[in-house]
Amino acid sequence: MFLSFSDFPSGYGYLTSALREAGHEVFGCNPNNVMGYVNAYQMIQGVISKRIMDVEPDLIGLGGLCTDYGFLKDAIGIIRNTTESPIVLGGQIVTNDAEFIFNDLKPNYAIVGEAEEAMVSLANGDGWSSGLIKIPYEDYRPIDKLPFPDYEPFDIKEMMEEYSMATRVLYRYSRPNPRPYNIVASRSCPFECTFCVHERRGIPYRARSIENVMEEIQISYDKYHFNVLIILDELFGNKKRLVEFSSGVLEGMDRYGWDFDWMFQTHANAKFDLESLKLAKKAGCYLFSYGLESASPTVLKSMNKKMDISQVVDVIQMAEEAGVGFAANLIFGDIAETPDTVAESLAFWFEYGRKSDIFLGEVKPYPGSKLFEGMSFE
Repeated sequence: MFLSFSDFPSGYGYLTSALREAGHEVFGCNPNNVMGYVNAYQMIQGVISKRIMDVEPDLIGLGGLCTDYGFLKDAIGIIRNTTESPIVLGGQIVTNDAEFIFNDLKPNYAIVGEAEEAMVSLANGDGWSSGLIKIPYEDYRPIDKLPFPDYEPFDIKEMMEEYSMATRVLYRYSRPNPRPYNIVASRSCPFECTFCVHERRGIPYRARSIENVMEEIQISYDKYHFNVLIILDELFGNKKRLVEFSSGVLEGMDRYGWDFDWMFQTHANAKFDLESLKLAKKAGCYLFSYGLESASPTVLKSMNKKMDISQVVDVIQMAEEAGVGFAANLIFGDIAETPDTVAESLAFWFEYGRKSDIFLGEVKPYPGSKLFEGMSFE
């Protein structure tokens, strides 16, 4: 359930803007946060069926991660019992396990990969020889040419105003009354960690220009007056990009009166320095997160993390000197995990977790990952 906008799937916003740009009318449905139902199924049944009857859509789209399987199965059943309009399914649940999901959940269409072009094509009435659709990466629009995401049909204002404190614990807010807003600054990832799915998608990492990101910030800030900005980008914190972004935010503060704090994601190999991090702090950066996963060299090698734990120690000390918070996850259960490697990670956590937001979790073999391919299911 999406109780907070900071966890709301950005794909819906991008699809909305692409469809509207092509001249189509888009209605949203946010089957969350509705009180008075006995259980979650009755809530989504009531909300989805009523919305369909109210707007009578020609095409219905939904999607998510593999962890959304139960919801998607229920939602498709509710849609089938309410209307004969075709269903389009997308998201990583399709991209990472396309044939199984298409045959199991039985949507009319399932889109593999990024869906803007395919969704517009379906809405235009273009004929497809197969219900399983994949647009070649070469036919994707340049990332800076995509229209900015449009979240208006999905109750974004209500989520920001009423549910911002209901987000996951990783997002430590710097404001007592947070109004968080996400901005997607890149797509895909250049790394090939064994527990992740980017390696199998065949879609390269593409970063938006900072100029393009700043344009979206200006439009979105004027519209929503957010005070916490969450930058979604697997490799945001390289020095050049961090300096360019920080300088742009400082200019926005001066020219437009921007008043928000921000956080970013990055990798140990981004290699920013103290000077650039201090500039980010001046521009309102209060936190950044690393994809740490383990403090054991053995496990890091098994995960194909391509990093050394000494890099993390150095950056934690750098963050403390700059006055910026550090966040990360330690996930246990890799195929190379042993009691000794667990002890290594816990020792790291005990030493550095007191001044940093380092959370403990477990490895999950998601479909599409190299880890999943090595699993045996009986």
